[in-house]
Formats: sequence, C-alpha cells, structure tokens
Amino acid sequence: MASDDPAQLSAYIDESVHDDHGLYVIGAVLAPDRARPLAERDLTGVRPDLAPPHWHVEAGGIREKLVAVVRTLPIEARVCACAFERPSRQEAARARALRWFVSDLDVELEQLVLDRREHSQNADDRRLLTMLLGSNPRFRYRHARFDSEPLLWVADIVAGAVAATWVRGCDHITGGLDRILSACERESG
Repeated sequence: MASDDPAQLSAYIDESVHDDHGLYVIGAVLAPDRARPLAERDLTGVRPDLAPPHWHVEAGGIREKLVAVVRTLPIEARVCACAFERPSRQEAARARALRWFVSDLDVELEQLVLDRREHSQNADDRRLLTMLLGSNPRFRYRHARFDSEPLLWVADIVAGAVAATWVRGCDHITGGLDRILSACERESG
C-alpha cells in the first residue's frame, strides 16, 4: 500500500469518457501526502511549458513519459469502468463507477478528492457520496480544481492510459502501470 499511516492516505479521482465506445472510466489514485510534491515536480518536468498534463491533449511520446513518471510514485491506482448506451447516460455510468469504487474500498482514507466539474455535476457527486457514506462518513470528500491538484493529474493519466488500452488496444502504454495498479475492473455488459 502507498502509506504506512492510513490516516494520511487520500484518494484522488478523475475520469476518461469515451462516447464512441460508451465507456466511462474513473481512475482513482490512493496516495500519502508526501506523493503530492513528487507528482507536481516530476510531472511538470515532462512538458516543456510546465503546464499541468492532461491526458487527452498530450501527444503519444509525452503520454509514455507521463506513465513512466507515474509508475515511480509512491501510490496505488484503481480503475473502474462502466458502460453507457448514449451520452445522456454518462452521469449514471459515473455514479455506478463511484459506487463501485467506494464499496470496494478496503483501506481507510483521510479524504476523497474529485476533479471539479459543473456545479450540478458536483452536487450529484455529493448526493451520491452522502448516500453511500451516511451521516457519519468514514472520510471527508471534496472537489478540487484540476490545475491545482497534482494527484488529480496522476488520476487523469491512469484513467486515460487504461481507457486507451481498452478502446484503442494501446497495451504498450499501460504495461508500465502494472506496479501501481491494484484493481482494474470493467463492468460487464
């Protein structure tokens, strides 16, 4: 596991959505606090402009370098993917993936950090998490801006790399993530 002190472990979630394949993928990174500055330093060093990396805009060579950095971080990654039959059902697929992640969570977290999206989408996430965790939640949860949270960049890279394998057969990219991937599950259907 990524941390010796479970009270200091946080999870960071980002997604990769593929309308053409009807697939909603969430990547979750479980990481101790010490992984944050390492991720920020090492990932910004991959891109010449030092901007936060975002999987869907990166060229193949940069993607491979990002995966190479991610696999060296003191983290654990998990991926859950759910199908949707049309774009209007994406949020239902996201809810199933988040439910799946939380129900399979076998470690104690300090917090869960999700990439900030539209206000109504964030409210849907909060309602779902409140329902799943009850009135006395076992961890806090919040939304954060992608550009200000380096471990969301890592979750984006993990989700994007695994999704690329599933929808495009890009196994050479995700092969480097084997060390950190503890769960990689896709909804059958």
